[in-house]
Amino acid sequence: MPHFSYSVLFTLQGRDSHIHFAKNWSHLWQDKAVELHQSVLANIPNEANINDLMRSSQRKDFIQFSTQYVAKRSSEVINKFSFSFTDPKEFLQEINHLLQFPKSYEMKMLSLDFSDPERVDDIRFVSLYKPDYCLPHYIYQHKKLMWLKLFSCNFTLTNGLCNFSALLQLSVGWTKVKSSDIQTILISCPLLESLSLHCCHGDWRRLEILAPADSRLKVLVLDRNDFSSYCIHVLCLTCFKFNGLYSSFAILGDMKFLQEVEIFFDQEIEYHGFTNLLRSFRAAKKLTVCSYIIRTTPSCQDSLSYKFTMDVRELNLRISLHDDELGSIKKLLKSCPLLETLYINITPHKTLVNFKPHDMKQSKNHGVPYYKKILGNWKEAFLRTKFFNETLKVVEVRGFKGTENELDFLRHLLQIGCKLRDLQIYVLREKEDAEAVESYIEKAQRVGLFRKISGDVVVSIH
Repeated sequence: MPHFSYSVLFTLQGRDSHIHFAKNWSHLWQDKAVELHQSVLANIPNEANINDLMRSSQRKDFIQFSTQYVAKRSSEVINKFSFSFTDPKEFLQEINHLLQFPKSYEMKMLSLDFSDPERVDDIRFVSLYKPDYCLPHYIYQHKKLMWLKLFSCNFTLTNGLCNFSALLQLSVGWTKVKSSDIQTILISCPLLESLSLHCCHGDWRRLEILAPADSRLKVLVLDRNDFSSYCIHVLCLTCFKFNGLYSSFAILGDMKFLQEVEIFFDQEIEYHGFTNLLRSFRAAKKLTVCSYIIRTTPSCQDSLSYKFTMDVRELNLRISLHDDELGSIKKLLKSCPLLETLYINITPHKTLVNFKPHDMKQSKNHGVPYYKKILGNWKEAFLRTKFFNETLKVVEVRGFKGTENELDFLRHLLQIGCKLRDLQIYVLREKEDAEAVESYIEKAQRVGLFRKISGDVVVSIH
């Protein structure tokens, strides 16, 4: 079945507002999906000729058009209804009437987003924002719903979300959630395969996601939520993505079906070891980690690899290739004996506040970086201690500037990659600094002259 979509975009032109329709959308009234969004209004600049009265008129026009549009719909089958509108309090009656529309067509997909894009996107202030809309009772009667997104919506569980027994995907954002809420949803929605929490918070700083034994939950996304610790028990999980402040994790059970893991920590303020976390995700075939995990994973006093091996075939590192990363990078590489593809996205180096790795606990001078205090000449030790990788085939580096560490690291990869076929180097494109770009390209060309253990490797520069 073909899928069509329709979006309403309002823009200002002088004192009047008008509607732009995308080209070739003459079949508007027969679309399979209805998407009514106020997103353009949220980006109107604060210019002198755009006052509050005009903005208010614009919002009113949008609500009026949306109401008239759904009232005139003659289609009998509508697959998806999506509506987004900020600060709905002054139009609650109109919106409540508007949302009776998807019920009559028995939608399979429903998206309601009342969050404000201009909110401060700082996790520490998430709990200050309260949901702007309370989901009307008739939405809960839509029992055939399979995909649901609720942002900045208050909802109920008993005789509420628990009615959605056919639900496959649920995304909740900008609201309060409790561990008991998650447990109730997982039990009441036995077909649920994907759960996403975005900018959520709770009365307790700990969130437990404990799926029942027969749960089908495969995808779990935790994005910028205000919790300090998580307890996760989802045995069928295949994809886990986390983005937010540092949090402690208790991973229960063996996640042997994992395929993809992404972990990013926003604020890097103190040391915590992540060896146990990596051990829990060792079955993942695709792993993406940030610099914080690399820098705070012990590397000095331990062996050259973890006491466990990882099943990773594709490794994505968002790192700076700074001195305090290379030891742990090599340790991670050696612990991935099946690695085939390595992606390195070079990011600016950040100084960790109050960073005191456990490798320095016996050191009297905490002012000396541990990689210098413990390892001494770490670079010689790094390059001297070789292991031969017989599976790595592709390496891609983005943001290359040709620093000494970057060159030494690529030289090392070329010396250990027995089966390496392709090395792609994307230099950093500095705006308005052509000389810098030329310098980066020149340094990248030097990589092609390095000694290579594989005779088939091709170095490409972009």
